[in-house]
Amino acid sequence: MRRAVEYNSASVASHTCTIEFLCSRLNHKTTPIQSFTTIKTILIFLLSLFTIHHSLFAQKDLKLWYNQPAQKWTDALPIGNGNLGAMIYGGINEEHLQFNESTLWTGKPRDYTRKGAYKYLQPIRDLLNQGKQKDAEALAGKEFMGMKDVDDSVYEIQKKDWIQKV
Repeated sequence: MRRAVEYNSASVASHTCTIEFLCSRLNHKTTPIQSFTTIKTILIFLLSLFTIHHSLFAQKDLKLWYNQPAQKWTDALPIGNGNLGAMIYGGINEEHLQFNESTLWTGKPRDYTRKGAYKYLQPIRDLLNQGKQKDAEALAGKEFMGMKDVDDSVYEIQKKDWIQKV
């Protein structure tokens, strides 16, 4: 089945001249450097046509629209700049954000070292090798992990208030 297509005579003549010129340049006896330059020119010309063609059709509005808030972490939208990040869960009356910057979820910068913790590293490893996961976790939490601040619970309440007010 053939379709009737109308062409502008000036457009056809222009394309025909361009194709004839390029073909004549390729069939003409030239040095390898001249051939490479011609091929490079043709490739740049075709690439520029391809780029212009696709850039005209790529100008669409980008929108994300959801009918309900995210229920789990894998459904939330990640945002960030490489240093500070968050997962946006969404919401109607209040926004649920989950931050990953340590000073936001731990209260404040502090020294997490525990004096003498190195003495408990080998016993923790031994418990893990024996398959006693719960005992190893209990010993690590009691003697090995960093000290917690007393005011962590107060900060948690303040953090929730702050997110609701924003």
